[in-house]
Amino acid sequence: LLEKTSPDLYNKKLFFIAMGQTWCEKNKKAGELAALLTDQHPPTRYRVLGTLSQFEPFAQTFSCPADTRMNPATRCELW
Repeated sequence: LLEKTSPDLYNKKLFFIAMGQTWCEKNKKAGELAALLTDQHPPTRYRVLGTLSQFEPFAQTFSCPADTRMNPATRCELW
């Protein structure tokens, strides 16, 4: 039988780091501008920062100070 386990702090951090690295890229300014004008998706940095700043488990895992960019007082909660 598989037991339910909770990942330790190290593995939680690795999860979030891997999530950020998934979207890691380096673009030239012209490419960023072209993407803003033609791509329906937000730039990758905002996919990462926007998502994680709204996810309380991220702030808890990295001990982000309250009322900061990555741990705002008010979050958008969907579920």
